Amino acid sequence: MDQVDVKMLELLHENARIPVAEMSRQINMSQPALTERLRKLEDQGTISGYRVQLSPPKLGMHSSAFVLFRTNRCPDFIAFCEKSPVVIDLLRIRDGWKYRVRTVMVSNHVSPHAAFVRQ
Repeated sequence: MDQVDVKMLELLHENARIPVAEMSRQINMSQPALTERLRKLEDQGTISGYRVQLSPPKLGMHSSAFVLFRTNRCPDFIAFCEKSPVVIDLLRIRDGWKYRVRTVMVSNHVSPHAAFVRQ
């Protein structure tokens, strides 16, 4: 990976929807050459996908919480979190707890977060 690849990744990190024409202009490289470099970064797995970053408040979700969990049923817990509409981030941790979960809720009250924990 060279400086051009690094610059391409920086531009994509800032805006994954940046047009190839705009990237090629900023990097001063032809569009076909830039497209080929992007394809190579995708093929080697450096770029594993392009994602949408949602804004929870714009979706009516106004309350966020980080919750720590300890469980021996890790596969079941992961499956539950993947299906839950309120979980936006799941992180495996080591210091006595197993997972840190970030949730978002419509309500600004603690009770919906407590209900999630009880599930």
